[in-house]
Amino acid sequence: NLKISGGMRISQFNGKTLISAGEKAVVKISNFILTADFSRSQRIPSAAEGFDLKEEEHLLALTEIKWYKDLTNISIAVFARNINSPIINELIFNEADLPINTISNNGTSKQIFGANTEINTVFFKNINLSLFAQVYKSNTDEKEDKRFPLLYAGGTCFYEMKFWASILRLGTTIYVISGKKGMQFVPQKRVYVDYQYQSNFNFNGVEVFARAKLGDAYVKVAYQNALDRGYFFVPIYPQIDANFRLSFSWAFMN
Repeated sequence: NLKISGGMRISQFNGKTLISAGEKAVVKISNFILTADFSRSQRIPSAAEGFDLKEEEHLLALTEIKWYKDLTNISIAVFARNINSPIINELIFNEADLPINTISNNGTSKQIFGANTEINTVFFKNINLSLFAQVYKSNTDEKEDKRFPLLYAGGTCFYEMKFWASILRLGTTIYVISGKKGMQFVPQKRVYVDYQYQSNFNFNGVEVFARAKLGDAYVKVAYQNALDRGYFFVPIYPQIDANFRLSFSWAFMN
């Protein structure tokens, strides 16, 4: 009923020795599973950021409690991450107010706090429902930066039919994202910079899907963003408009 695990990684690059380590404990009590995890890791700056910068130090702690019974399970988790000497990238603008480059420096600290809950259940024998919700709060140098949405939530519901060894699932997925500033990706330097504008509350426009297992073959059909919504995970990189996707795989050597 008790599992303890851990690990350590030692690496050396550009004359610097980095040590990362973590440990985890899982306790099972009746229908409950309790998990606690703590880790420390380091990240050196990239060539684009400049090797003369100080490496980041990450401290991450999380804990989770999960309850399960028959075909239902519910979990609640909280976490906190602190980053010492975070590498902060900023855009440099020319006289025409156009971005021409980035500059990188070490900040004092960054923090991310969050919690999430998830429910998975089966009712009426063939209807599967999965719901999740996550909340975040993030700071840079003790000031709220809204890098992550305050709320990210959604769910999937599908009807499952079984025909001997074959399975067909018909369902839909929807999720919502509250307003956030996020971080903009700069492909030329392969770095992220803080975005100055805040997005509005939005959702994924609903995805409708059909998934089938036919012997050793798998077929997936989906109509994503059916309502043709404009929404973002990363600023300036919008998700695709309403689109149809089909995938097929067959392990024919089995």
